Parts: sequence; structure tokens; C-alpha cells
Amino acid sequence: MYHHTKPIRLHEILILVGIIFLLILLVVHFLPYSSILFKRETLRLFIDRAGIFGPLVIIFVMVLETVVAPLPGIFLPTISGFFFGFWLGSLYAYIGDVLGACVAFSLARHFGQPFVQRIASQETVERSQILINKYSRYLFILYAVPIFPIDIVSLLLGISPLPFRRFLTIILLAFVPNILLLNFFGDYLFRASWWSFSMIGIVIMLCIFVWFVSNTRRKSTYL
Repeated sequence: MYHHTKPIRLHEILILVGIIFLLILLVVHFLPYSSILFKRETLRLFIDRAGIFGPLVIIFVMVLETVVAPLPGIFLPTISGFFFGFWLGSLYAYIGDVLGACVAFSLARHFGQPFVQRIASQETVERSQILINKYSRYLFILYAVPIFPIDIVSLLLGISPLPFRRFLTIILLAFVPNILLLNFFGDYLFRASWWSFSMIGIVIMLCIFVWFVSNTRRKSTYL
């Protein structure tokens, strides 16, 4: 049942303020390294020198994001392509997405629907469930095309009768075109002119902001 939109709650505002404050602290902290951060070639060299720590971070973040704060699935693989290049970025993003999907599926299967409802809003769950029911024979497409909420789909499949072996087969195959496409885009951003990079970056940030506000308001309006 839906009611009129309620104001965003205080704790949600505090979380947003905290995120902004953290970003400001990061900017101040890394300001001395601005010569590195604004030179993309030097940035990749800096990441390469981090050794295995760099890949482990992106993989860990992708797994953690799946069950802590599901985001639209296009962002982290694109970032991986930007930082690590097309081939290595694709490899790391593929590992992260597969592990994240398996973790989401397994947690949902173990803890059931209450766990899923704690991760995502009821409206998002219902929309994703309709999507799964409608395209149950085409689960490959849901994972292969990077426009669907695959984190939520993995959670919902975890509380479905779908065997884990079939789920694993689907994601191992379907994530290949998904990851290659997004990492190609991320690598393109690395090579693009600063004007193109800035415009695309602004669009991405606006999309994240719209998604955050929309998701927050949905949670506050659904009973």
C-alpha cells in the first residue's frame, strides 16, 4: 500500500552528510597527491605499484557492495576498467561480480526473505520479482545485459527453487559479455579527452545522486 511521499528521515540525512564530510576529508588528505590524481597515466602506475592490494580492494568492494548497499551494476566494473585497463580490469571485475553474486545468493538462501527485505526496498524487490517471473527462461540475459539490478536478482534467486549449480553456470557465462562491455567503457574513459571524461563523469555522478534520492524516497513511502 502506498501513501503520500514522506520527508526523508533524519538518519538518512545524517548518513548523506557523513558521506559528504568523508569525501571532503579524502580530498583534503589527498590534495598533496593531486599531481598524481589528475594524471591518469601516473594514476595507473601508482595503482600498479600497490601490487596485489589494488586488485584485492576492487574485488572486495564489489563483493561487499552486493550485500551491503546494492548499486546499479554498471559503476564498479567501469571503475575497474578505468583503473586497471581492459583485460586486467575485466578479470578483476569478473571475479568480484561472480563472488558477489554467489555470496548474495547463498546468504538469501540461508537467511530467507527477511534478509532480502533488509537489503532492498519492498518496491525494488517486487519489481525485480516481476522481472524474474516474466523472464525466468532468460536469466542469462538478465546477467549478460548491464541494465538490470543483478544484485537484487541474485538475492531473489537465492530464495527461489533454482539450484545453486544452475545459478553458478548462468552467471559464469553471462557475466562475460557484461564485464567486457563495461570494462571497455571504463578503459575508453581512461583514454578519452579531459572534456569528454568530465562530461561523462558529471552524468555518472548525477545518475548516482538520482538513484540515491529515488531509492531513499521509495523506502520512506512504502508501507
